[in-house]
Amino acid sequence: MIRIPLRNIPTQSLSIELDGNGYDILIRAVNTLTAQVMSFDITINNEIVVIGQRVVAGTPVIPYRELTEYGGNFFILTNDGDLPDYNEFEISQYLIFATQDELDAST
Repeated sequence: MIRIPLRNIPTQSLSIELDGNGYDILIRAVNTLTAQVMSFDITINNEIVVIGQRVVAGTPVIPYRELTEYGGNFFILTNDGDLPDYNEFEISQYLIFATQDELDAST
């Protein structure tokens, strides 16, 4: 697994190469009626994979396995299953990339 550094800001974008694939990620804080949540847009090798995907702790950012054909997925790890919060990025919350082999080994 690879930890990908984030900043403590509500909107951020990053580009990273993982397992030979280019990932462009946009992360935004989104206010809903009940809470603030984090939203992800992910483009892999210039192909849009998800837009506006809301994320909860420990669940895959890319929601369907068939969309992970490039070989992995992202997760936000938090303490006690808390909702991801940009104020806690790199303090108690981390963005993790796991390859498909790592995902398969954990099931």
